[in-house]
Amino acid sequence: MTTEKAVKSRVQWGESEQYQIVEKACEILEKEHCGFTLKFFHRAMKDALSEDRWRKVISFSNIDWFKATTKRRLLQREDERKNKPISFPVDLSVPPKRVSEETLAQAESLDIIVEAMRRILVPVFSECLSKTTFLDRITSQISVQVISAMRSQLFSLQVVNEQQAPPKKKSILIANLLNDQIAEVKREFSETFELNIIESGKGSASTPLVTQNIDFAIIMTRFVDHSTQKAIQNSGVKIVWCNGAVSDLKSRLKEIKERK
Repeated sequence: MTTEKAVKSRVQWGESEQYQIVEKACEILEKEHCGFTLKFFHRAMKDALSEDRWRKVISFSNIDWFKATTKRRLLQREDERKNKPISFPVDLSVPPKRVSEETLAQAESLDIIVEAMRRILVPVFSECLSKTTFLDRITSQISVQVISAMRSQLFSLQVVNEQQAPPKKKSILIANLLNDQIAEVKREFSETFELNIIESGKGSASTPLVTQNIDFAIIMTRFVDHSTQKAIQNSGVKIVWCNGAVSDLKSRLKEIKERK
């Protein structure tokens, strides 16, 4: 009969599980500043993985990737906090409001119209009515009606303009994507977005040109190329950080897709 110890000794972690352990280790280190001990590693492993994926590690030589990867990821996380890019999830169902110069000009004219009506009507009513409370009530009601009518008209104009706008694919830049992930992402999202992909390790000085006319840039932090990341950040494009797993990338793209 196979023992539990023998079963656990055969567990082999893939990149995704290693990444989960490293992320959990970073969270612990940022809160408690504890050292790199085997006890600390086992704690991160148990917090990150389900019990059937646990292993008993007796030496760091068996997990030679852990220390270096965790230290590198800690620096990346510190970088991300300093830069404070757009963070997800957000309510992508509500688009930002855009007001044209014409709409602003019309809205600013409301106060002028109301004030002009007050100047004309107040003297007329004051001659006929002695009770100022009644006069104030009438002029106030007129102001409400005028503002309501003007707002209704402006809203109608805005709706018509938005309905006439032709549909346009959002342009998405994905940086540091692995070669075997590119085909999968293109297959699922090329009809929805204009995709611009920079393969991991192949960023270049031309990166700033690629970011022109881009709506969002998604940076895969697990396979980050610092020169590419810096070029994208300097371009001013909106950035979405992704942990490097294809499933997380797909979730980010679906969220952007739902945004009107």
